[in-house]
Amino acid sequence: MLSSAVADVISSGPATAGRKRARSDSVSSVPATDSPFRIAKLESTVSLPPAYLGRAHLGATELLNDRLLKYDARFGGVMLSYSSLRVEGSHGAVFEDCPEIRYRIKYRALLFMASKGSRLTGRINQVSAGHIGLLVFGAFPVSIIRERLQSKYQFSGATGNYVSSSDSEDILAPDVSVSFRVHAVDTTSPTDWFIEGTMADADLGPVRESDLASRFADADADEAEPSAKKVKKEKKVKKEKKAKKEKKAKKEKKAKKEKH
Repeated sequence: MLSSAVADVISSGPATAGRKRARSDSVSSVPATDSPFRIAKLESTVSLPPAYLGRAHLGATELLNDRLLKYDARFGGVMLSYSSLRVEGSHGAVFEDCPEIRYRIKYRALLFMASKGSRLTGRINQVSAGHIGLLVFGAFPVSIIRERLQSKYQFSGATGNYVSSSDSEDILAPDVSVSFRVHAVDTTSPTDWFIEGTMADADLGPVRESDLASRFADADADEAEPSAKKVKKEKKVKKEKKAKKEKKAKKEKKAKKEKH
């Protein structure tokens, strides 16, 4: 569940004359958790061409759609989806000789943020003599170069896989799930970004499917516990309101009797 931790990030994107663009972003309600996923409340100032007069919501929607699945330095991650988009105020603003109209918007977004040093699990989809490629959650690309693998793993030209020198069954091959740490995020291209991983530490490497299933079960339990507390709290509030209402009704009834 989300925590009450708050992080504010404000930065400006590059200007692009005649096109929709976001000037700044404010991120709040980012949970402090090891999960790479974040649900955030965002605020942005967007600049829209005059063609979007009276249609600011449409312009903002098109701008946010264009941001989806692209790495954004303002967030330090990728926006996967958004909801509850709202344009603040009924009018935009024009500054100096800029032909575009600025609007302030608010929305909620689901972000994927792989921070350096965080531990993730991915499934190998490519193996070569120079690196192994992974997919995290079946979507986010990872590259781990040979130099960042543990020294025990040696590439076998015969099988095309990496085999441990201490255990012949310890193999890095396609469809094997492995744990790794984020070394960096290559953002040379916002659309072709990828995670640079490392498996140099002894506690990193192949993960058994049973371990993965257990991890997801624990995550589900963690989600269920706060939900149960929320339901219990709502029932308590409802009960208190009912008792207060009944008390008020009795008081009014008594007052009427005394009056007559």
